Amino acid sequence: MADGDIFRNGLGYYKKLYESLCEGKASIDECTRMAISALKRDLQKKGNLPIVVAQQMGERLSQVIDIAGGNNSVDWGMANREIEKILQVDGRHDVKELILCAGKSFLHELRYGNDRGLTANSMSEAILGQYMTTVLESGFHGRIPLTDEHLAGMNDRTLKQLIQEIQPAVVSGIGNWANKANIDGSVTKLRLPRRQVNPVDMDEDLC
Repeated sequence: MADGDIFRNGLGYYKKLYESLCEGKASIDECTRMAISALKRDLQKKGNLPIVVAQQMGERLSQVIDIAGGNNSVDWGMANREIEKILQVDGRHDVKELILCAGKSFLHELRYGNDRGLTANSMSEAILGQYMTTVLESGFHGRIPLTDEHLAGMNDRTLKQLIQEIQPAVVSGIGNWANKANIDGSVTKLRLPRRQVNPVDMDEDLC
């Protein structure tokens, strides 16, 4: 198998993004849009179960915190078990693992962070955001080959720098999607952000 085939194998929706970053023919804005587009397709393929589960997690965690009288008195072991119980539903194993990972990550942040006064709704939205980030990590970042030289001779350090450049816009998109998915109860209506159109300078020579 050729090296290029090895590098592309298993990247799924993110293959074009990886190739474009390595080949250097697309701009950062174009690569950013590829990343968001690939993530959108990935999330839609995985379906709506994570939304249902995230909302149930948010409701249950809110109840556990209310019963305890605040974060400082929460039985975090019980909170963790409650999250795991919610996942005892029918559904794709890989998808359930991703949302479980997201729920536990949020629980860790809730336990050791400074968040106060979160509602069930805001917690479910935060869990959804973490889930979407986990999907990207699992589908793209976690599948990039561990090698010093990538496709088209791209070195690993430069590739990582390029990925860091597209990250802020992707994170912003995830935040918007988490809010919309939580409201809609569905990932079918997720939209790509509008393309940025630079205003035309009337004094600019367009010829």
